[in-house]
Amino acid sequence: MKRYPKELSGGQQQRVGVIRALAADPPVMLMDEPFGAIDPINREVIQDEFLKMQAEIKKTIMFVSHDIDEVVKMADKIAIFKDGVIEQYDSPDNVLAHPSNAFVADFVGADRTLKRLRLVTVEQVTDTDVPSVSRHAKAKDALTMLESSGSELAVVIDGDHRPVGYVNAQMLEGARGSVQELARSLPATVPHHADLRAVVSEMFANDVMWLTCVDDSGRYTGVVTQPAVTGALGETYRKSSNKAA
Repeated sequence: MKRYPKELSGGQQQRVGVIRALAADPPVMLMDEPFGAIDPINREVIQDEFLKMQAEIKKTIMFVSHDIDEVVKMADKIAIFKDGVIEQYDSPDNVLAHPSNAFVADFVGADRTLKRLRLVTVEQVTDTDVPSVSRHAKAKDALTMLESSGSELAVVIDGDHRPVGYVNAQMLEGARGSVQELARSLPATVPHHADLRAVVSEMFANDVMWLTCVDDSGRYTGVVTQPAVTGALGETYRKSSNKAA
């Protein structure tokens, strides 16, 4: 607050500009590449915070950007222009799944299917039927529970319902003692509000087909699997196809 605009970095000036525009409380806002001068890490943080604000203030915003990843993340509707003419105006998912012409297809990129991973959250595809078991439970009791549930594995939780490992029937068969003595470490966990792009990244990084999901407090909420991710993309594609038809 004690510095002149020229003494601020480009990113700081962008932040101040956004806040000033919001403070005026206009009925409609036009934002021309508002995060363009910000480094990629801070850009993601500010985008997330801006989306939280938008959910509260519910302001109509026309957002100009040449970054298709940013557009897919931020927009409810996308208008793609060429020479002043709208080539396609639709939801992010429909633009990615059904480009209206070659120009739009080239603009959104050959990896448009991967970009659609941004549009689905972990919470939407979480399998909540995968059971959890206390780390202090006896192995034989855990095996009985696992067999009755029909699940291939159980997530081991601590006293605060936080995931600390996993067990399966093969590990429990004929074993004695507590579950925590047999449990294997989890490769990673993903927050329930993350998008599927983060899930796929973690799956590739850890060479696994499933990950444990947690809520904002780190408590176990279920499991997300690679088939569920693939199925989510197929489901959104079918919905888009039906709408287009």
